[in-house]
Amino acid sequence: HVKLRILGESVIEIGDTLLEPSATHVFALSLYLAVERGKLIPRSALANLLFPDTPAEVAAHNLRQLVYRLRQKGAPLERTAAAIRLPHDCVLGAPDDVIAQSYSDALKAPVGSAMLPGYMPPTEPLSRWLEAYRDEVLHKLKTRLVRDLHRARQGADWTAVALFARSLLEIDDLNETA
Repeated sequence: HVKLRILGESVIEIGDTLLEPSATHVFALSLYLAVERGKLIPRSALANLLFPDTPAEVAAHNLRQLVYRLRQKGAPLERTAAAIRLPHDCVLGAPDDVIAQSYSDALKAPVGSAMLPGYMPPTEPLSRWLEAYRDEVLHKLKTRLVRDLHRARQGADWTAVALFARSLLEIDDLNETA
């Protein structure tokens, strides 16, 4: 399994191995495949994302090396000659799954609001993709926190109100709902 720890942290677990951003391209490929889990991603798209200024043959070779390294770490990649997929059910801790958790689970394990704090993607195309993904997740997270805050207020659970309001203000310091 692959476990994303990217809300409030910058870590990806593959089996017993912890990947951190210092392993630039291995971390980047793991992150991309885990976020896009279940999708068959063309190798050419991955090569362009990770090695945009590299000749196609060299980029394809570099990608093969990264895929080999991930498989050595235990990543359950499905591969064809043209594409790579990380199965949906092999990824834990994806932000969408965390956002979809129940109200009671949200009370037990508050979500860190910063996604991949301190992470600088190694390429411009990956940086653009990540920025769009961060915007999407933060929008969903705000919506979720506003809903949970409303529920906590209705139930007069002031500890929960404080928890959700604090989390909401970490994301959007001008939020009037909080």
